[in-house]
Amino acid sequence: MSNTILKYNNSKENNLHKWEFEDIFEEIKTYERFLNWISGEFTLYLQEDIDYLNIHFPNGWFSIIILDSNNNNNVHFKIEVKSKCFKKGAQIFSKVKSILTHIKKIQIQN
Repeated sequence: MSNTILKYNNSKENNLHKWEFEDIFEEIKTYERFLNWISGEFTLYLQEDIDYLNIHFPNGWFSIIILDSNNNNNVHFKIEVKSKCFKKGAQIFSKVKSILTHIKKIQIQN
């Protein structure tokens, strides 16, 4: 079972809409599968994968960052979407969450 946290914030000072979501995978392999799927789904957008995955889309970007990991188990991560356009940001956030839900279903079945 995973702990999830969802936050939405509309920052007036820099005109950004921001979505945050935290979750846990029980294995690093599953987390890597998730990142690979996300990267493939957004292959046409500029991507940076240094210490975390950062993908830029028109008027915004999103990041997937490991917050905590212990011995290749229990990977606690955060998805953060920032967008100047509410509709596009919500669409991207929904797509990322949909992929996450699918990966979680596959993980449960295995």
